[in-house]
Amino acid sequence: MEIINEAEKAAETDIWSLMQFIENLRCQYGKEPCSMEILLKKLYIRRMAADIGITRIYASGKMVGMETNMSKKVFKLMADSMSSDIHRNSLVFDGNQIKVICTRFPMGLPL
Repeated sequence: MEIINEAEKAAETDIWSLMQFIENLRCQYGKEPCSMEILLKKLYIRRMAADIGITRIYASGKMVGMETNMSKKVFKLMADSMSSDIHRNSLVFDGNQIKVICTRFPMGLPL
């Protein structure tokens, strides 16, 4: 539990602190078990989301919602930079939320 708390503290700082923490953890203990890898991936996602202004991520049925403080202009820039039409067209910017409908993704394509 102490390692998870330390990882969360590193993630609060910035992505580089989290990456350095994980690298040091792997040097000291070797490759982490699958359950720890999942927790670390969640921390990465939360940190990256925070870096682009997403404050909350939630699921509701087949929709993933993200509360954000980003502007419509920043959202458009982000969406326009996506190479996948399937992913780009599944995003909806609605005030302070980004909504993603998950039913349109072919099997195997990551969110």
